[in-house]
Amino acid sequence: MLYEKYKNRIKKLAEFRLFVYKHRAIFISAFSFVFILVIAFFSTRGTIPDVNISDSIEYGSDVNYSSKALFAKTYIEYFDTKTNTWTSTQPTLPGTYEVRVSSNKVFGIKTHSKIYNLTINKKQVSVNLDKNCIYGNNPNYSIDLSDGDYVKEIGFTFDDIKSDKTNCCISSIKVFNEDNIDVTNCYDFNLKEQEVNIIKRNIYIDVDDIKCEYTGKNIKSKSYNVDNLYKDDSIEVT
Repeated sequence: MLYEKYKNRIKKLAEFRLFVYKHRAIFISAFSFVFILVIAFFSTRGTIPDVNISDSIEYGSDVNYSSKALFAKTYIEYFDTKTNTWTSTQPTLPGTYEVRVSSNKVFGIKTHSKIYNLTINKKQVSVNLDKNCIYGNNPNYSIDLSDGDYVKEIGFTFDDIKSDKTNCCISSIKVFNEDNIDVTNCYDFNLKEQEVNIIKRNIYIDVDDIKCEYTGKNIKSKSYNVDNLYKDDSIEVT
């Protein structure tokens, strides 16, 4: 019984070896093909054949790029001249920087594209003044700043503030970012002169020691308070 089992096992093994031997060319070709595919995968994974990256952007904008790596994802890196290292943090201040697209090969080995130059230009902005301005006040204005930036200081000059209409111009401006860093030099301002209408200013006089309904007759008071008077003006009450 045991001999018969052993004999059958040897017979099947011999038949299998004969089958493999007869079709050895097919098996060798298949193995070679798979081996070549594996070698090709390991050698080409992470290769970056094509990169399209913007060479200039405005302050406050993101870098646009497109690239493909074989069997892997890509990411962009920037050279930090302060630390002499490559980082994924995009520079923000105007200037020229070196950038590259990177990917990972097998076992985490990095591969890179060639190095490109990226120029960050100052952002072109206009300051638009409201047409109407209350005498003694600064005009309201609109300005398109980058996200997180704000106007910390602004000054105006008027040709003749006592006229019904006058030309107004911005004499000074300071812009800070959300970290309270002065980024005024990151902008190129268009500070053209603009005409505004001067609106009369309401002032309020409160008489301390008189409480009555006004009848048109003169009344006398020892003291009074004036509110909303322009700081450069004075008032005489009689």
